[in-house]
Amino acid sequence: MYHQVENFIKSYLNLVVAYPEKIKLSIMEMDTNFREIIIVAQQEDVGRIIGKKGLLISSLKNLLDGCKAKGWGNFRITVKSFEEVKN
Repeated sequence: MYHQVENFIKSYLNLVVAYPEKIKLSIMEMDTNFREIIIVAQQEDVGRIIGKKGLLISSLKNLLDGCKAKGWGNFRITVKSFEEVKN
């Protein structure tokens, strides 16, 4: 079920970022009805993923709210650069 969410986000990000082959995406189950989606990308792609005034990431969050309405639970999205992950 969550593979659909993961595949959608990956294909969505592939259209937005400059280095789609370097995108790392993972879904961690934090609780019974709570999952965290962690996106790790190149530093220059982090801004593209977030978008102007956060509109792009907000649209992804709104989509995931629709998944919550379908009974898939809550999602949180975290975007990090590879530099942040190394530290």
